[in-house]
Amino acid sequence: MKYKQNHEESSKLLTQPKVSQRVKEIKQIAAKVVLKKFDYDIEKLFKKITQWIDAGVSEIINLSPSELKNLPKNVRQLITNFKHTKFEGSAKETIELKFVSKEKAAEMMAKHLGFYSNDNEQKKDSINIIEWV
Repeated sequence: MKYKQNHEESSKLLTQPKVSQRVKEIKQIAAKVVLKKFDYDIEKLFKKITQWIDAGVSEIINLSPSELKNLPKNVRQLITNFKHTKFEGSAKETIELKFVSKEKAAEMMAKHLGFYSNDNEQKKDSINIIEWV
């Protein structure tokens, strides 16, 4: 079978109440397994994303590499890239830091909370789409 034919057949199957219910149950079980495996839940994820959005990095400016290492774990986790450059024959050094994207964190939160649901409904095709748990 080709992809299109598989998709059409599976869409037909999902219209049957018993099949759609079983698929929903399997998704819920899979979601629980994933959350248990990674020891993460929605509450922890939201807390982390909220920390990213609310974080201020002004207290990190002008710190030495050793001072950066001594920052609290939740502040260090904001740093996605670290570059330390010392210039030969000079006491001058630079430290470049890149941080998690607040925009991306806000977008992830908005998607999960359903802020884009109206837009998604407008774009929906007539094909049945499986919604993830």
